[in-house]
Amino acid sequence: MQAPISGTVHLFGADYSAYRLVMIAAAIIVGLLFTALLNGTRLGLSTKAVIMNEMLAQGLGVDSSRVRLITFALGSGLAALSGALITPLSSVDPNMGVPWLIGAFMLVMVSGGSLLALAGSCAALGTLQVLVSTFVNPILGGLTIAICAAIVLRIRPEGFARA
Repeated sequence: MQAPISGTVHLFGADYSAYRLVMIAAAIIVGLLFTALLNGTRLGLSTKAVIMNEMLAQGLGVDSSRVRLITFALGSGLAALSGALITPLSSVDPNMGVPWLIGAFMLVMVSGGSLLALAGSCAALGTLQVLVSTFVNPILGGLTIAICAAIVLRIRPEGFARA
């Protein structure tokens, strides 16, 4: 399948696919919207309450079934958006997201629940992965995030959240 947006954009001395830049912008916008949703709305507060202690949240009048339904629907919508955005760049099969899922899960574990730590972890470990893939071995580069995550979690089990 051909990307819906063709062409390249020249930035910082390199050419980038216009569609990939649109994907990055979409990810940033969706991430900011979800951050605002979780930190600035009653739904976000209710979601955090249900995650922390569902019985206490119910005792305070939060309809946990409704919160779970809405969060599941939002998560499903994110999965659909992700699939729609990545499909033009990859073949479609049931396991198409597994390589990204494993790395993303490792990064979330290392970040310890902090969005700022997650952004830093993504930048640092992504850069390290590219450097190892380029200068050492592409196969070892693919394992870089998992190896670094194992080392970080062995040394600091709570991750970088309270660093």
